[in-house]
Amino acid sequence: MKLPNEIIKALIESRAECDRLYIQARPADEGEVARLRVLFDRTQELSRDIDRVIDKEIDASLHQMQAWIAELAPITAHLRKVQANIDGIVTAAGLIDQVLKIAVTIIGLILAV
Repeated sequence: MKLPNEIIKALIESRAECDRLYIQARPADEGEVARLRVLFDRTQELSRDIDRVIDKEIDASLHQMQAWIAELAPITAHLRKVQANIDGIVTAAGLIDQVLKIAVTIIGLILAV
């Protein structure tokens, strides 16, 4: 089950609000104390359920990211090879440029004589 981030955030905020209400409660008698205790126990159960759902979502997201990384690894390796080839071509072009400059200089000297 995939929960949107908004729902997870709302669940966490609701849990915090329940905790605040329980802390602020001032029970009038033992019956009210018992009802509050039952309510708080249920809130704790729901909190554990929410934590499990969030943990599952985190695990699923991590597994998905690991799968994407595994899929992207060969593409990244190929791009690095392409980059190395381009670097080699640029270096070769620079060398060819220097050789052509030298050749033009030599031809200019020969023609000047």
